[in-house]
Amino acid sequence: MYSKYNLKMPRAILNKVEKLVQKEWKIIKKHSIWGGEILSGSQIPIEAQIVDLVDVYGAF
Repeated sequence: MYSKYNLKMPRAILNKVEKLVQKEWKIIKKHSIWGGEILSGSQIPIEAQIVDLVDVYGAF
């Protein structure tokens, strides 16, 4: 479920091979804010939460 935290992140930044410039770093730093917005409240259906939990467990 990695991508759910990157929904607002421009693909050009995610896929960039070169060093990020200052403007791009400012966008990257918003990642945790966007993740918090996605996770706040009960916006995520219980089924998706279960799949996410299983995915994390499987990574161990």
